Amino acid sequence: MTNTRITDAEILETRYPIMLARFGLREGSAGLGKYSGGSGMIREYVFRKPMTLCMLTERRVFWPQGLQGGSPGARGMNLLVSSSEGGLQSRLASKSSVQVQSGDIFCLYTPGGGGYGTPTEVHNGRPLEDLTEVKNKYQRVLLTSEEGRKDMETLLNF
Repeated sequence: MTNTRITDAEILETRYPIMLARFGLREGSAGLGKYSGGSGMIREYVFRKPMTLCMLTERRVFWPQGLQGGSPGARGMNLLVSSSEGGLQSRLASKSSVQVQSGDIFCLYTPGGGGYGTPTEVHNGRPLEDLTEVKNKYQRVLLTSEEGRKDMETLLNF
């Protein structure tokens, strides 16, 4: 359905038996630095019919690196929420093909960009000590998994 384009919801829903339930910025995914990295995106697709979902994504294992002292952006993630197994969430590999059922939800979290420059200089015009609010927002968007906790620890200790 897409390669590098962000297909309009109306076109997507007309051509395929899916519904785009959510589309927006992934708050807290940008790496910190003198200049922040870009935010990732969140897209959630609800399947209307059984079908095969194939994906080819990147930056699910390795973080998007920051430059010149900037911190890394958040890694991407692919989740499948099963409609038939009580909302069971399965993390999907970056390159995979799976059978989905009607009502299943595919959650695509794209990675954030790494920051540029030392975060201790300034972050969007604010001193680093004022960034507790930004870090707290980042913590809320991470999944409560061991991997998510390690990601947060790395960010806070950067």
